[in-house]
Amino acid sequence: MAAVTVALALLFSSLVLPALGSEIKVFGAPLWISDAAERAVDAVWSELSRSGLSRSRAVDTLGLVSGRLFNGYEVDVIKNGRSNPSIVLSAKKVLPWQVKFRSPELREPFSLWMADDLESVESEMLDKLSGVPYQALTWGDDAFRAELRSVMEDRMPGWRGGAVVRLKDGGVLLELTVTPEPPYVLATDPAIYSGTLPNILMDRLKESLLKDLSPVMGLPVSWIESHGEALDLWAKAMVEKRNTVSNSRSDVSLSVVPSQITKVDALVESRRYVLRAWLAAQAGANGRSPELGLHLGRFVKLVPRWESELYGEFLVDLENWSLESRMGLRWGLVDPIWIGVEYVDPDDDLWYRLWVRGNRKGPYFWCRYSENDESQLALGYRINQVVSVEINYDDRYDDRWSLRAVGDL
Repeated sequence: MAAVTVALALLFSSLVLPALGSEIKVFGAPLWISDAAERAVDAVWSELSRSGLSRSRAVDTLGLVSGRLFNGYEVDVIKNGRSNPSIVLSAKKVLPWQVKFRSPELREPFSLWMADDLESVESEMLDKLSGVPYQALTWGDDAFRAELRSVMEDRMPGWRGGAVVRLKDGGVLLELTVTPEPPYVLATDPAIYSGTLPNILMDRLKESLLKDLSPVMGLPVSWIESHGEALDLWAKAMVEKRNTVSNSRSDVSLSVVPSQITKVDALVESRRYVLRAWLAAQAGANGRSPELGLHLGRFVKLVPRWESELYGEFLVDLENWSLESRMGLRWGLVDPIWIGVEYVDPDDDLWYRLWVRGNRKGPYFWCRYSENDESQLALGYRINQVVSVEINYDDRYDDRWSLRAVGDL
């Protein structure tokens, strides 16, 4: 009878789902393994209750089965009068536990992140195994693996831990093999924008950042996401160390969105210089030629709390190769509004100017008015960081309205 019940207990301990409330309570062991023990003895007690045995005989049989089932523990059955009995487990002999990891070699800073995470996993697993005899894992194996899986999901999402337990040097060694789980980072897609530096420099920064981000490839997306703040700081540092950024005294703001195609969105703005070049062509207006433009600026501090820029603009007519030069000074009133005044050569005119700067995508506006009552304005839409389309007005021409396409270089 006892042998049959032991076999049934072993079967039920692996098949029975956690009950809403166990009929028999188990004390003296950590909660995670007590739950497994309760499921096993609950199954045994259920069978004994239907066996027709007297209560005293059933309780004795429960003690016998539990003593054989819970390897590594002394078992005491508390009869509890008319209530269901309870079981108290006492560890026979507890050896010290050690944890050793087998994990992939990663490049910095990811190797440092992993080392910290593994230390956290080690600490938590040693805490859970404290006071647990290693023999208990023969019947509590499923519960142990569930705990390990829970700890890995919490401390190292995206990594799976495989466990091997063996005796070593008078203690118990828990070897954890750490392997990644999908989804993985398959590629990175950086986008770098600047309103003060030309796109050709941003393209070079993008190429450099693609190389810098290569260690991310193949790592679990969820693990990278769990280190999001550190990842942003690391990627930002990669951009900041480039000569383009340091020489232009630029500020960098950056965010990384981990996924299988990881997005990197960066904004690089110089605190000292403005350098822009563009190529523009107009449609729907006679007398206006394609132009090549260059803007060179230097930020200065003239009025407290107002950002100011001294600049020169140079426009080349690409049909007759005439040159128009503008020397100006502008102030940032309230972002994104700027006002300025500029001298134009060879016309020897003074112009007043207003800008409402847009973002990397979306609408923007500018207008100019001269001391000779001439005016220009443009309402534009920036499609991306390279191409913009404008509705352009210039009363110096018979066809005052035109459609203008601008490509930032």
